Amino acid sequence: MPLFQRPFLTPTLIALAAVPLAAQVKIHLEPESLLPGQSAELQARLDGSVSQPEWNWSLPDPDNGRVERGSDSIWRYVAAEDFLLAPRKVRIRVAPADGSHPPQDATLTLCARPPLDFLFQACGYHPGPLDEPVASLLAGDPGVYGSATGTAQQARFKQITRLAWSGDHPDPDLAGKWLVADWSAGRILAMDGDGRVRPWPDPEASAPQGGSGAASWVRGVRAISVRPPGQGPWRAVLANPQKSVILAVDGKGQVTTLAGRPDANAHQDGEAGQACFSGTLDVVAGLDGIVYVADGYNRCIRVIKDGKVGTLAGRPEEGFQDGHGGQALFRFPSAIAQDPATGHLYVLDEDRLRRVTREGEVTTLAGGERAGFEEWQSGPALPAGAGRLRGIPCLSNPRGLSVHQNKLYIADFGNHAIRVLDLNTFELVTLAGDPEQKVFRPGPLRDGRPRDPGRFAGLPNPFHVAFDDQGHCLVATYQHGSCIAELSLGGLLPPEAPAGESKSAPLSTE
Repeated sequence: MPLFQRPFLTPTLIALAAVPLAAQVKIHLEPESLLPGQSAELQARLDGSVSQPEWNWSLPDPDNGRVERGSDSIWRYVAAEDFLLAPRKVRIRVAPADGSHPPQDATLTLCARPPLDFLFQACGYHPGPLDEPVASLLAGDPGVYGSATGTAQQARFKQITRLAWSGDHPDPDLAGKWLVADWSAGRILAMDGDGRVRPWPDPEASAPQGGSGAASWVRGVRAISVRPPGQGPWRAVLANPQKSVILAVDGKGQVTTLAGRPDANAHQDGEAGQACFSGTLDVVAGLDGIVYVADGYNRCIRVIKDGKVGTLAGRPEEGFQDGHGGQALFRFPSAIAQDPATGHLYVLDEDRLRRVTREGEVTTLAGGERAGFEEWQSGPALPAGAGRLRGIPCLSNPRGLSVHQNKLYIADFGNHAIRVLDLNTFELVTLAGDPEQKVFRPGPLRDGRPRDPGRFAGLPNPFHVAFDDQGHCLVATYQHGSCIAELSLGGLLPPEAPAGESKSAPLSTE
């Protein structure tokens, strides 16, 4: 069984529990149950008191875990990574530093990892039926803002903005891996299927224009995209909005400037080395070797082809208007994806979703002037066609998107959800998450079912959703820090269409 389709048996991971310790003292543990290698945030307060003392935390019993105070002044219990055959309780002691109250104890549950999970070295599991689509934790800790490589349990992230599948990289050690852009940490990582992460590219690799090494150029990279299989030699393209350039990394790890002039924030088409961008927020290594750029502050969709840069749609003028090429206006295009079946581009523009053909025709598909969480499915009273969601407040600050099997998956950041737009029927459903579920929690996927935040998985502030070549789905979320969730979509995805068969509906503005 592939690693990304393994079964999961997960207890509730994220819960906010108020545990009274004495008449006046309360402890808050978040979460109150956790897996080996994860952490729980510890808080205590005097109930009803305006003046709050400083608190000291300790472990009264011998334990392989530890309590520590982070640079953010928050105390956390960090569980050891030991494999457990059965759950056990961990006692945590808290006492006011001024001695005004006696020490008090509370407990949290350190959960066991089942044998199958141990064999696969997985991080998350959940107690539902084995064939039920679920979300589980793959790597990182949602409660910790940090920067660490290593195993899935050791890995810590700050703010992951993009995930990309390395595909057919010529180096067997990098083929079939996930590439992770941890923007706030100023780094890119390569991640194995079991969640183990390491730096990428080699920090000592050469840099463009005589820089001090690749590490200095990947710092500030917000987005990464890999050339589709069969589209020429392996290449990844990186969008660095801090320098307003598009970088390229080849199969040997060499970094070059593909287009743009460092720190020259302007709008200028022409030869790639003389062209200018302003806010290269997202990038797509597209079909036929063409690279598409969401040029946010220029409010344009740019195209890089045959060593030249052009403007496909929009112009450096704020507004909102559908149309062709420079007649169209964008507010702030921040994310972009391409449908490999049709070549259409899908662009997130504030709270709207827009579609751009390869000829530059721009059509608004969903969203309106304000954010919202409307869910529109088929029904006799609803309009048909691509315009059914136009003007409907159905998205809230979406950050990333991906096309897979004729469906558009949207990381709906403000709604704490992954939304799915069917590109044939233009129905919008919620795959996972809910606006009321603001903490990470493994569990069943909603998959369009009626809302019940207490029952389904929680995916706070998702930044990106991505697929590998086999249809395994990962989501980058952000709570106190970033983590990577895996969505098991068994039974939800239709079989792949035969090669060459187009599954997307033709462009329509009706």
